[in-house]
Amino acid sequence: RRNPSNQEVMETLQALQAQVLQLQKDNERYRCMEKGSSQLKETSEKASINCQNKFPEGISSCQLYLSSPTYRLVGKGKVHNTSGDLLHHRPLPDGHLKVSVDVVLDKDALLPIPDIVSETTFLRDAIGSFVAWPLDLIFIDDETPTKPASKDRGILRHNESVA
Repeated sequence: RRNPSNQEVMETLQALQAQVLQLQKDNERYRCMEKGSSQLKETSEKASINCQNKFPEGISSCQLYLSSPTYRLVGKGKVHNTSGDLLHHRPLPDGHLKVSVDVVLDKDALLPIPDIVSETTFLRDAIGSFVAWPLDLIFIDDETPTKPASKDRGILRHNESVA
Protein backbone atom coordinates (compact mmCIF):
# COMPACT_ATOMS: atom_id res chain seq x y z
CA ARG A 1 0.00 0.00 0.00
CA ARG A 2 1.40 3.40 -0.98
CA ASN A 3 1.43 6.54 1.13
CA PRO A 4 -1.19 9.15 0.19
CA SER A 5 -0.08 12.21 -1.76
CA ASN A 6 -0.14 15.66 -0.17
CA GLN A 7 -3.23 16.49 -2.20
CA GLU A 8 -5.03 13.36 -0.95
CA VAL A 9 -4.09 14.21 2.64
CA MET A 10 -5.39 17.78 2.19
CA GLU A 11 -8.66 16.52 0.66
CA THR A 12 -9.13 14.10 3.57
CA LEU A 13 -8.35 16.88 6.05
CA GLN A 14 -10.89 19.21 4.44
CA ALA A 15 -13.54 16.47 4.52
CA LEU A 16 -12.83 15.85 8.20
CA GLN A 17 -12.99 19.58 8.96
CA ALA A 18 -16.39 19.76 7.26
CA GLN A 19 -17.58 16.81 9.36
CA VAL A 20 -16.32 18.44 12.57
CA LEU A 21 -18.08 21.70 11.68
CA GLN A 22 -21.33 19.82 11.02
CA LEU A 23 -21.01 18.05 14.38
CA GLN A 24 -20.43 21.41 16.09
CA LYS A 25 -23.57 22.81 14.43
CA ASP A 26 -25.60 19.75 15.44
CA ASN A 27 -24.30 19.97 19.01
CA GLU A 28 -25.29 23.65 19.22
CA ARG A 29 -28.78 22.86 17.89
CA TYR A 30 -29.28 20.07 20.42
CA ARG A 31 -28.09 22.26 23.29
CA CYS A 32 -30.57 24.94 22.24
CA MET A 33 -33.40 22.40 21.99
CA GLU A 34 -32.66 21.06 25.47
CA LYS A 35 -33.21 24.54 26.92
CA GLY A 36 -36.87 24.40 25.93
CA SER A 37 -39.11 24.88 22.95
CA SER A 38 -39.71 28.56 23.80
CA GLN A 39 -36.26 29.27 22.40
CA LEU A 40 -36.98 27.71 19.03
CA LYS A 41 -37.90 30.11 16.28
CA GLU A 42 -40.11 28.73 13.51
CA THR A 43 -39.61 30.21 10.05
CA SER A 44 -41.72 29.91 6.91
CA GLU A 45 -40.97 26.43 5.55
CA LYS A 46 -38.17 25.11 7.69
CA ALA A 47 -37.31 25.33 11.35
CA SER A 48 -34.29 27.46 12.08
CA ILE A 49 -32.90 27.29 15.58
CA ASN A 50 -32.04 30.53 17.30
CA CYS A 51 -30.48 29.98 20.70
CA GLN A 52 -31.24 33.28 22.42
CA ASN A 53 -28.95 32.53 25.36
CA LYS A 54 -25.99 32.56 22.98
CA PHE A 55 -26.81 36.06 21.72
CA PRO A 56 -28.06 38.53 24.30
CA GLU A 57 -30.65 40.94 22.97
CA GLY A 58 -29.07 44.17 21.84
CA ILE A 59 -25.52 44.85 20.70
CA SER A 60 -22.62 42.69 21.91
CA SER A 61 -18.94 42.42 21.00
CA CYS A 62 -18.24 39.25 19.07
CA GLN A 63 -15.68 37.16 17.25
CA LEU A 64 -16.35 36.21 13.63
CA TYR A 65 -15.33 32.80 12.30
CA LEU A 66 -15.36 31.15 8.90
CA SER A 67 -15.48 27.41 8.30
CA SER A 68 -14.07 27.18 4.79
CA PRO A 69 -11.46 26.31 3.69
CA THR A 70 -10.51 25.91 7.38
CA TYR A 71 -12.30 26.75 10.62
CA ARG A 72 -10.68 29.98 11.83
CA LEU A 73 -11.16 33.35 13.54
CA VAL A 74 -11.22 36.02 10.83
CA GLY A 75 -12.42 39.17 12.58
CA LYS A 76 -14.07 40.97 15.46
CA GLY A 77 -17.08 43.20 15.57
CA LYS A 78 -20.47 43.68 17.15
CA VAL A 79 -23.50 41.44 16.73
CA HIS A 80 -26.80 43.33 16.52
CA ASN A 81 -29.46 40.98 17.91
CA THR A 82 -32.54 43.17 17.75
CA SER A 83 -36.05 42.22 16.68
CA GLY A 84 -37.12 43.12 13.18
CA ASP A 85 -33.54 43.85 12.15
CA LEU A 86 -32.98 44.58 8.47
CA LEU A 87 -29.78 44.66 6.46
CA HIS A 88 -29.77 47.34 3.75
CA HIS A 89 -33.61 47.55 3.94
CA ARG A 90 -33.96 43.78 3.40
CA PRO A 91 -34.72 40.93 5.82
CA LEU A 92 -31.71 38.98 7.04
CA PRO A 93 -31.26 35.50 5.53
CA ASP A 94 -32.42 32.61 7.74
CA GLY A 95 -29.75 31.55 10.21
CA HIS A 96 -27.89 34.89 10.08
CA LEU A 97 -27.53 37.96 12.28
CA LYS A 98 -26.44 41.48 11.44
CA VAL A 99 -22.87 42.27 12.51
CA SER A 100 -20.72 45.35 12.20
CA VAL A 101 -17.09 44.61 11.33
CA ASP A 102 -14.49 46.38 13.50
CA VAL A 103 -11.27 44.36 13.16
CA VAL A 104 -10.07 42.04 10.39
CA LEU A 105 -7.60 39.29 11.36
CA ASP A 106 -7.51 37.50 7.99
CA LYS A 107 -7.11 40.01 5.16
CA ASP A 108 -8.00 37.40 2.52
CA ALA A 109 -11.22 36.20 4.20
CA LEU A 110 -14.31 36.30 2.01
CA LEU A 111 -17.67 37.40 3.39
CA PRO A 112 -20.04 34.46 4.01
CA ILE A 113 -22.63 36.37 1.96
CA PRO A 114 -21.21 39.01 -0.38
CA ASP A 115 -22.84 42.43 0.05
CA ILE A 116 -24.65 43.09 -3.23
CA VAL A 117 -25.48 46.69 -2.28
CA SER A 118 -21.86 47.80 -1.81
CA GLU A 119 -20.42 45.05 -4.05
CA THR A 120 -18.19 43.92 -1.17
CA THR A 121 -16.84 40.37 -1.20
CA PHE A 122 -13.85 40.59 1.18
CA LEU A 123 -14.15 41.03 4.94
CA ARG A 124 -11.39 43.66 4.84
CA ASP A 125 -13.61 45.88 2.67
CA ALA A 126 -16.49 45.62 5.15
CA ILE A 127 -14.73 47.37 8.07
CA GLY A 128 -17.20 49.84 9.56
CA SER A 129 -20.10 48.25 7.64
CA PHE A 130 -22.95 45.91 8.45
CA VAL A 131 -22.99 42.40 6.98
CA ALA A 132 -24.99 39.19 7.47
CA TRP A 133 -23.05 36.49 9.35
CA PRO A 134 -24.08 32.86 10.04
CA LEU A 135 -25.30 32.30 13.61
CA ASP A 136 -23.06 29.29 14.14
CA LEU A 137 -19.93 31.28 13.23
CA ILE A 138 -20.52 34.16 15.68
CA PHE A 139 -19.19 33.92 19.22
CA ILE A 140 -19.83 36.51 21.92
CA ASP A 141 -16.54 38.04 23.04
CA ASP A 142 -16.39 37.93 26.83
CA GLU A 143 -12.74 38.93 26.96
CA THR A 144 -11.67 42.14 28.61
CA PRO A 145 -10.16 44.76 26.28
CA THR A 146 -6.42 44.63 25.68
CA LYS A 147 -4.56 47.04 27.96
CA PRO A 148 -1.42 48.92 26.93
CA ALA A 149 1.87 47.31 28.00
CA SER A 150 3.17 50.74 28.97
CA LYS A 151 2.05 54.34 28.62
CA ASP A 152 4.33 54.92 25.64
CA ARG A 153 3.57 51.83 23.56
CA GLY A 154 -0.24 51.82 23.38
CA ILE A 155 -2.19 48.77 22.35
CA LEU A 156 -0.15 46.34 20.29
CA ARG A 157 -1.90 44.94 17.24
CA HIS A 158 -0.52 42.15 15.08
CA ASN A 159 -1.71 42.03 11.46
CA GLU A 160 -5.04 43.59 12.30
CA SER A 161 -7.02 46.06 10.25
CA VAL A 162 -9.09 48.33 12.46
CA ALA A 163 -12.05 50.54 11.63
